[in-house]
Amino acid sequence: MNHSADIGVTGTRTGSTALPTRSGGAALTALALLLYAAILFGAMRSGASDWAIVLSAPVAYLLAMYLYYGIPRLAFERRFAWIWLPAIAAIALSYLLVGATQIWSVVTGWALLLFPAIIAGRLTDGGTRPRTVYLIALGTLWIAAVAQIAPHFAEIMKGRVEIIGAAVTKMQENLDLLGVSAEQGRLMIEMFRRMLTVIYRLWPAEMLLGAAAQFSVGYLLFARWVDRRQAARTQLEPFIYWKMPYGFTAAVIVFAIVRLLGNETLAIIADNGLAMLAVFYTVTGLALIEWFLRKIQFSRLMKVLFYVFMILLPLVSMTLGLAAGAAVFLLGFADSFADWRRIRLREYV
Repeated sequence: MNHSADIGVTGTRTGSTALPTRSGGAALTALALLLYAAILFGAMRSGASDWAIVLSAPVAYLLAMYLYYGIPRLAFERRFAWIWLPAIAAIALSYLLVGATQIWSVVTGWALLLFPAIIAGRLTDGGTRPRTVYLIALGTLWIAAVAQIAPHFAEIMKGRVEIIGAAVTKMQENLDLLGVSAEQGRLMIEMFRRMLTVIYRLWPAEMLLGAAAQFSVGYLLFARWVDRRQAARTQLEPFIYWKMPYGFTAAVIVFAIVRLLGNETLAIIADNGLAMLAVFYTVTGLALIEWFLRKIQFSRLMKVLFYVFMILLPLVSMTLGLAAGAAVFLLGFADSFADWRRIRLREYV
């Protein structure tokens, strides 16, 4: 097999006629579409209780993961009636639950679920290599996600100072009630303020990465399903051969320049772009580490201990934890230039 994987998915173009596909999960996917609409948009309706909102979030998150697996399967098998009829019913249900005031959330919410999933299934059926399928579908998802959050961006950025100030004041009151010393309280307040500042500054990246995580899990399950059913098709590469495409280094440079030279709004956008890329470079850095540990024949126990150490390191020292995370990111970034695993990068995406 040609080990030329970028972000874990690559290969050459092949047809989809190696083996006939079997029916599977159509009714369950249709039911999941309706449940997703009822749970997610039911919690968004006016008057929904706080408990409903809190409990619905993880359920809707897991349902979305399943749908990113189930819908591509149906699209791959060209069973479009099982996609669009339940989807239309689910969209109608969503509208009935939240009304016209949140129509944009309904439209963009279903766009970022349906379009990437259908694109993944159809491109795979057409023989497109997995890396290209993943990147195109993920790009489609992010376009819809940006369209969803764009109307709220300016409002949240404008109000974040007031929200952070109110949260800090409330924490100060709680610390006073607990009898925390003035010096210790000052340190805790400062750390809390910095944490909230980062959270609000990077909330677009947090939302986009959360959607990417849902899609990635669903797509990988779908790709494995295709691999099992059609062995002759180009398959996903093992994790140890995942690699970021060289072309993304240009995006890092552009975001860095904008971060240094742009105004506050552009700097926030650049920070979010860099945060998102950092996550993907960190994943490929971990792939490189795993490849190296296998090369030197680390035992399974030693690898487990190594990864546990990395996870617990921030608890021992936040500075060391950040340094370790930065080192993994730099490994992934440097691997775009240095082909330590002898992976031949494709010239196209």
